[in-house]
Amino acid sequence: MRSFHERLTRLGLVAAAEHGFVLAGGYAISAHGIGNRLSADVDLFTNDADPQTFATAVNDMRQAFTDAGLTITDTTVSPLFVDINVSDPQTGESSDIQFGLNYRDFTPANLDVGPVLDLRDAVASKMSALWSRGEARDFIDIYNVIDSGAFTRTEVLEMADQQEAQPMDREMLAERFTSVARYATDDFAEYDVGPSQQRAVVEFFADWATALTSEENAESLEGERVTEAAQAAGMSVDEYRDVTARLNRTHPDSIQGPITGPQGAGESPRTNRTHDTGAERGRGYER
Repeated sequence: MRSFHERLTRLGLVAAAEHGFVLAGGYAISAHGIGNRLSADVDLFTNDADPQTFATAVNDMRQAFTDAGLTITDTTVSPLFVDINVSDPQTGESSDIQFGLNYRDFTPANLDVGPVLDLRDAVASKMSALWSRGEARDFIDIYNVIDSGAFTRTEVLEMADQQEAQPMDREMLAERFTSVARYATDDFAEYDVGPSQQRAVVEFFADWATALTSEENAESLEGERVTEAAQAAGMSVDEYRDVTARLNRTHPDSIQGPITGPQGAGESPRTNRTHDTGAERGRGYER
């Protein structure tokens, strides 16, 4: 973290300690010991959506900056989002600092710099940012997270899905992953990422995109197989899945082929062992 950013972070978090503000964004990930990407600004976010409480906290942080001899210029001011520029007349240093609202599943961590978004929430938020905007810094941060071994690719997607209104569309996400190749060397150099590491990031997301596409294709094939089997059995897809799930629980070795429909009124579905060709077996896939 840049020294001026650390100064602003400490001042702000102490001033807003009673209002649930924590360090968020890319700096939250690096504060947990993952990567060391420098940022252009500081994000201090809360999960308290009360506008009055939010305004009180922001005013307290403004006062802390002013008392420290810093100058404040407003950029954006709204009920639950404020973007200001803070500068030091003595040194000429300046930075944007954003105050906003975020979603949390976990209790923030108390680290040396102050309260910080839990790593799981920080990663989920960063993956959501990659999904929605796909800036170079988002790709760098997610690459660092997975490269560190803290989480797997599957775990990162699952955590992000929890924060989205709907799970991220995997086909569209694969396209987003490949879009990282459009960034120039200068875009990565801004974050002290050289050409060799940039290539590693691009190749990493290209491989991930391929994996997602393969999974989507497998799921599509499986969906078609289930639909065809359900139609052949005279059931809806949901009924067919329910029947096979119950049979798998009670008689895991009994399903040798597609389930046939009722043979008469009120008769329960049964397995078709006489005419099993094996065409419906062995087509599982890894999710």
